[in-house]
Amino acid sequence: MYGNCEWAFCYTNAETGKVAKGKISGGRSNIKRILFELNGKSWEPHNVVVVENELGIRAFNRLVKDWRYAGSQPEDLAKFVKENAF
Repeated sequence: MYGNCEWAFCYTNAETGKVAKGKISGGRSNIKRILFELNGKSWEPHNVVVVENELGIRAFNRLVKDWRYAGSQPEDLAKFVKENAF
């Protein structure tokens, strides 16, 4: 509310079934930049599906309670995903 937003992501590798979940700083733009980094610095989608869900703060906090902090820079976020889901 009132401009305060918390962000997190859950990336699932469809081939391996591995999942990378993390809390982030930076918001929607960093979620999009993870895909940019994973696609070899290309905005063209490579079999990637993005689903955004808006949650109330309590529901969000319950969901991400045990998730690690993944960072704030797109390069760091892509590295986090690669380390945990590939």
